[in-house]
Amino acid sequence: MSPNKRIEVFKNFKFIVEIDGLVQSRFSEIILPEIQIDVLEYRDGSATDNGFNKLPGLTHYGNLILRWGITDSLELYNWFKIIEEGNVQDARKNAAIILLNDKNEPVARWEFLGIFPVKYKIAPLNAQSPTILIEELEIAVEKMRRVQ
Repeated sequence: MSPNKRIEVFKNFKFIVEIDGLVQSRFSEIILPEIQIDVLEYRDGSATDNGFNKLPGLTHYGNLILRWGITDSLELYNWFKIIEEGNVQDARKNAAIILLNDKNEPVARWEFLGIFPVKYKIAPLNAQSPTILIEELEIAVEKMRRVQ
């Protein structure tokens, strides 16, 4: 990259969610998983060793969280039910989150492999609140990568 090239910073409110075989695509909030690599410390035992050495260990991926205004669609809930009934192999999917710029062009893409739902949640019902009722699905991620 040339030193004079301007780096654009993108807004976080325009995005697309793609999940294999699922149609629902309107989400109000997405929490992307953290990626963390364990650090393994060791001493090599040499006379010149005056401290610990470090190596990268296992990589851990946090969960993906999707939130949306409740509708009459049961599609995501039914995906969760497949896991609840113990049928993990049929429930595993791949997904992508695509961030769009102001011109609706893709500017960033995260891919998630081997995902499956692990938690389903509804916001509290409140007779005094005129806000939209929110559903939430927490999804385990086997592998995550940013490809754009």
